[in-house]
Amino acid sequence: MRSGLLALSLLFGASSCHRAVKPLPKDPRAEERSRFASAADHFVDGVLFAEPHHAVRLSIHSYDGYVPDLSRDGIKAHLLWLARAERTFKRFSREALEPLQRVELDTIFAKIRRDRFVYQTLDATRTQPLMYLRALFYTPYIAHQYAPATRRARALADLARGAPKLLGQAERRLDKRLARPHLQIALFMATRMAKAARGLPEVLRAQGATIDEAMARDLAQLPRALDKFAAALTRRVAHATAPFALGKARYVALMRSMGVELDLARFEALAQRELDKHRRAIIAAARKLDRTRPPAQVIARVLADRVSPDDVFALARRQLARLRALLVRKKIVTIPSSEQTEVVATPPFMRYNFAFLNAPGIFNGPRTDLPSYFYISPPDPSWPAKKRRDYVAATPALLFVSAHEVWPGHFLDFLHAKGHRSRVLRALRSDMRTEGWAHYVEQMVLDDALGHGDPKLVIGMLSNALLRDARFLASIGLHTKGKSLAWAAALFRNKAFVDAGNAQQQALRGTFDPSYFRYTVGKLMIQKLRADMIAKAGGKLGLARFHDRFLGCCAMAPIPAIRRALLGDDAGPAL
Repeated sequence: MRSGLLALSLLFGASSCHRAVKPLPKDPRAEERSRFASAADHFVDGVLFAEPHHAVRLSIHSYDGYVPDLSRDGIKAHLLWLARAERTFKRFSREALEPLQRVELDTIFAKIRRDRFVYQTLDATRTQPLMYLRALFYTPYIAHQYAPATRRARALADLARGAPKLLGQAERRLDKRLARPHLQIALFMATRMAKAARGLPEVLRAQGATIDEAMARDLAQLPRALDKFAAALTRRVAHATAPFALGKARYVALMRSMGVELDLARFEALAQRELDKHRRAIIAAARKLDRTRPPAQVIARVLADRVSPDDVFALARRQLARLRALLVRKKIVTIPSSEQTEVVATPPFMRYNFAFLNAPGIFNGPRTDLPSYFYISPPDPSWPAKKRRDYVAATPALLFVSAHEVWPGHFLDFLHAKGHRSRVLRALRSDMRTEGWAHYVEQMVLDDALGHGDPKLVIGMLSNALLRDARFLASIGLHTKGKSLAWAAALFRNKAFVDAGNAQQQALRGTFDPSYFRYTVGKLMIQKLRADMIAKAGGKLGLARFHDRFLGCCAMAPIPAIRRALLGDDAGPAL
């Protein structure tokens, strides 16, 4: 691991002046700011060195083909580096820094807290097989043609050569007795990644790559290493343990690492309040449509309104055009460029979600004209006709998926953030910030853009909100209250109107993704910030002004850091 933070003082040697010239007086604040800028830049370098796969997703392609060191010594070195970094940044005077540097400082401390939780408190390299698989995600190398295909193929060949060593570290480091759900999802991902990796030469050749025999042999190491890892995980299944919960102490540590300062009881009460509020609202919308039938039947009928799998792409394009026009006409938020997304079928090797945005990395790399894609995954053609149709999102719900992913969700967020001048705030992304914004805009679109209470659209939006509320409660129950997967699945079915198959998947996700409360919690933090900023402005802060300030001030910084930037150091709690 890099330890450049220790050598920062070497960057600021004294300069000599001609003896006949009286030196200008030094500005202590300017020197402090200069030292901070160098230290912050070194910190980002250290993060990218430790997480080269993150650098590739950001389109910082000097790290292409590298794998992280997740050995015992590598993790020990990273934790020592974090400790040195924390000491370095605690020496800076917050008052001496520029306003943007204060946000960077808060963001750096948030990253240190988060990494300590992952690598120390959670000890993820011993308990989470997905840690190793995420480091081998090869999608960025082929989804966006940021460089000639042969160059990207060489980088992928480098990654493939590093895969056996990384997954060998995993076999040695992972506990012999892993939680069964963690094994289940890791096996699913490893086998799926291996299957798709076998087709990488063909995909790259189709993009124009020249792949000789040596490169083909290197690329073949990736699926072989993944197959070997899957076999090793399979051998652990017989020794898998049922317990997966973090427990109260580690769960609270998770909350703190994400900027949540509530105690656990108030956190749970917040989750229950949101679920109850949205259930009352969706039932009221159902009764507006039909008072003669049970609300659950009415909701199911609304959510059964689906187009065919072949027509969903055209529907999504119409929805995106409508949403963008509403944002412009009603002056809800500034759209900083004319860029659009392409609505296309998800490539076969990426079909792990129904729909999602795939934009080029926020740093754009050597090319700035790369398209962004709104991927929609078609159902498996081997499925029966009803199952294929049921796989498509309901028409009123798809509108809010489109809002979440594109206008004004992740894509608009990306357009604002990629033009931000802070390298720190673009590189150190907060997941609660990004998912919170995308979930916040779903309700905002209904309330402020559409501006009417069409019960079908209300049900479509609330079906998404209830899913996130149920995740919030499921996370707490699974990890702090000893609740079972069956309990969590029933919660999704009975309280959030989720079908049985998806309810089981959502419950399982909660076992290895306990922070999936980030959608609802991030949304609530943004809603509170909006209300507090309007109150501070005496009710005169317009919606567009709030959105532009939120998106423009701090790129991908954590919401508590954005709150301090916009309201001052006495801003109060984020929740």
